[in-house]
This record gives sequence, C-alpha cells and structure tokens, in this order.
Amino acid sequence: MFYQEKISKAVFRRMYRKSYKKGCTVPKSELRYVRVLYYGFDKKTHIGELVVNRRISKDICSIFYQLYCKKYPIEKMVLVDEYGASDEKSMADNNTSSFNYRPVSGTARLSKHSYGLAVDVNPFYNPYLHTVGGKRVCEPAMARKYLNRSKSFAHKIDKKDICYTTYVDILKRELVPAMGCTEPIAIAYCSAKARSVLGTLPDEVYLKVSGNIIKNVKSVIVPNSGGRRGLAAAAAIGILAGDETRELEVLSGVTDEAARGLGAY
Repeated sequence: MFYQEKISKAVFRRMYRKSYKKGCTVPKSELRYVRVLYYGFDKKTHIGELVVNRRISKDICSIFYQLYCKKYPIEKMVLVDEYGASDEKSMADNNTSSFNYRPVSGTARLSKHSYGLAVDVNPFYNPYLHTVGGKRVCEPAMARKYLNRSKSFAHKIDKKDICYTTYVDILKRELVPAMGCTEPIAIAYCSAKARSVLGTLPDEVYLKVSGNIIKNVKSVIVPNSGGRRGLAAAAAIGILAGDETRELEVLSGVTDEAARGLGAY
C-alpha cells in the first residue's frame, strides 16, 4: 500500500482548477500521487493520499511507512482538493497534505507546496504563524491556542517528536555535501566528468544551461578559482583541476597553482 505513481487522468481531474490551478507552471510530470497507510486518532488503520514532487516521492513513502509502523497518530490525509484547494479549510480540519499551487500567505512568492516539496502533518496542532502588514496571522485561524510551543499537548511536532526525527534521519541519509553554491559546482562537475570521458583537455566547450543557472553562476565566486565568477570560470576550473570522483566536492582539491593557470586556459 505504500507506493507512488504518476498522476493519472482520474487524479488530475480532481486536481485541475483546484490545487493545480490554471496557469500552474509546475509540469504534471514533476508530480507523483502517493498512497500510504496511516494510524488514525481513532487507533485504526486508514488509507491516505498525497500529491508530492517526484524527487521526494520515494522518501515520503518511506517516512510514512516508518510513522505507520510506530503507530504515529495522523487524523486525516486526503488531497487538499477535497476542500476546494483551501489551505485554511484543510488545516482547520487537521488534514495532512502537500501539493497546492499557491503563494506563501501574504506574499507573491510561490510556496514550497506549489512544487510538492512541503508536507503539513496534523496542521491544526502545528499552525503557521506569519506577519502580514504588521499583523500576526495564524493559519488555521482557529488553532491560535496551539501557537505557544512551550506548552505540552498531544500531536505537537517538536525536535523530540517521532515525525520530526524521522524526517531528519531521511535528510541525513539523502543530503549530499557541496563545496560552494550548487550551480557553479554543477558546471564544474560536468566539465570534469567530460574531461575524464574524453581522456584529454577539450579544445572547445559548449554549455547548454537554463536561465536560472546563468543568472546564479554570474553572481557567485567559483570556489578555488582565484575569485573568478561565471560559466567560463566554472567550466574551465572543472576541466583543468576538478576531480569528478568527488562529485559535488569536485573543486575541493584544486591547488593555488592550478587556479593561477586558469587564465591562460
């Protein structure tokens, strides 16, 4: 019962113009439908459903499997579409959910929920507090009594909670250390890998990257490059002195001598 799959036509019909709003920029192919078992407040087994990003779908299955085995209580778990994609209504009903294409409350910035990269577990007992126009706002509004996290009460998620520690254990296993910002490091890693496959230094290099990569690489210093910035510096240092076997720490062994030779290359 713990599985993830591509969004079916039937599931998408439930989501369309609700959580998957008109103009949604997240491709349907980036999302996955997840089915799990969960241990309810009534101490019975229930079937739950979530839509999450494909990159975390397997981890989400693993997390909720572990929570179920530990009989971690969750009250409800249905798609936010059952509430007309209203976060307020879903949270007020203590519904555990993930994907909902929407901005962060009080801003124009897309929420992590828009990408299926955030999951609210028992949200009525773990409300979201933020400030809008200088006013403190609690979501859901009826959960204000649970804002004081120094108090002890059932279903509170803190650093000692099983849900919290289960998520952290997954992060510890999955996170990969990177030296510096990931965009120039990714360019350097690909370049070092290309040199390794070729078996020699290339005469010419062509990079095909997204606009976001270009923007972010332009604004940060490439590690161990002598203070250089940009795509060319990231690619060149990767080719000249990168160690592709170290993956996202590809530039950790670059010497000052190698960095000085970067300009000539």
